[in-house]
Amino acid sequence: MGESILMKQSADTYACIFCGQRIAPGPLDPCALHLVGKIDRPRNEQKEQTFYCHADCLQVRAAIHPANFYIASPDFSSVGECDAAEQSVPADALRRP
Repeated sequence: MGESILMKQSADTYACIFCGQRIAPGPLDPCALHLVGKIDRPRNEQKEQTFYCHADCLQVRAAIHPANFYIASPDFSSVGECDAAEQSVPADALRRP
């Protein structure tokens, strides 16, 4: 699927869907918003598109209260940290009694 030049300018450059400015790498930036249309329908009927934004623009424009925007917390685990923690737990410990 093609993406608008306003969303992804090149392989290494992203533009914010909210402010239109370039997104420089930062603690959370660039961010990707994955939109799924028809979320209430079977997977084969859904439509998907990815948009890019600054974390700050998302928080302000979406009116996300800081307490609910926990991804910005330094203590919030990365995907790699979650995967490592999951792999360190014995498989039988994850089974329900």
